[in-house]
Amino acid sequence: MTTKPLGNSGLQVTALGFGAWPIGGTTYGDTSPADGREALGRYLDLGGRLIDTARAYRTSESIIGEVLRSRNMRSEIVLASKTKANTPEGILLDLETSLRELGTDYLDIYYLHQPPANAGERDVALAAMSKLQEEGKIRVIGASISGPDVTAKTEQMCRDYIATGQIGVIQLIFSIFRQGLRSILPLAQENGVGIVGRTVLESGFLTGKYTPGTTYPEGDHRNRWTPEQRDRIFESVEQVRAIIGSPAHESIDLISTAIRFAMDEPGIDTVILGAKNAHQSEQTFRIDQFPPLPEPIRQQLIETFAGQDALCNLS
Repeated sequence: MTTKPLGNSGLQVTALGFGAWPIGGTTYGDTSPADGREALGRYLDLGGRLIDTARAYRTSESIIGEVLRSRNMRSEIVLASKTKANTPEGILLDLETSLRELGTDYLDIYYLHQPPANAGERDVALAAMSKLQEEGKIRVIGASISGPDVTAKTEQMCRDYIATGQIGVIQLIFSIFRQGLRSILPLAQENGVGIVGRTVLESGFLTGKYTPGTTYPEGDHRNRWTPEQRDRIFESVEQVRAIIGSPAHESIDLISTAIRFAMDEPGIDTVILGAKNAHQSEQTFRIDQFPPLPEPIRQQLIETFAGQDALCNLS
């Protein structure tokens, strides 16, 4: 898998990262620990070296720790986790728990998972993160800009966190359906801040596996969208299919198009993808080897969906 610098952080990351939310339990439907281990293992077999998890992702950290210990690969991995805490005590407690679960004594990236918009709270949280960085417990401070919506407020939060000069990486939503944070990418580059794209498959909606009327089991986070909202999204997925057309090439199907759309965006350093089992890892992480999207298709996707972020926003 290809690698590239993550801003000016000093970290080299693979173009696709393993997002561990789906392997953590029931948020994407039931996922067994065995399936989670196999999903991560296949990602590593394919050459992936960026793993993204969080305290909030239930059992994901313990699964990751088990896999890394069994393969003796910690030193080869860029390992990231997140905390929803904003106080020094809460941040430290979450970090210590994450380190224990992951079986490591440091994290390459540690994100504020719900970074506060209030300047005072932000400064307190970043001061606590900076202290942990000085102690060698984390290498790079990150901000995972709060989802699930892309709005003017989200854009301003990105700008505010970049302006602090204290963070090395921002994680943000970017997809065919939500392109609203494109303006942040050159600003991040100018300031040496790495960009990690997430939600590029829009919680699986852009895989093409679902149709109007699809329901999800209790506890699945996709129930946050109403059935009517989901049906509108699925109708837009059909628009994407129409734009792609029917090329006789494996690199231009719906999933690869959605992933390459984000990967090919100037200013996005890496894209994290979830996988619930080895088959899904095989299906998605090989896309790193596919060619970029044909420019006419890419431009039509931009023209059709730019400014349509409300389609997948919850509010």
